Amino acid sequence: MDAEAQENFREFVANRSSALLRTAVLLSGGDRHAAEDLLQ
Repeated sequence: MDAEAQENFREFVANRSSALLRTAVLLSGGDRHAAEDLLQ
């Protein structure tokens, strides 16, 4: 992955982190700690 793609991915995660965390909570059965681990 080149530098531009990495920066684009970082921006995506920064902009969508709350939605990604909500999805991870759903995928982990409501366990927020597991969801945070999944998101990392």
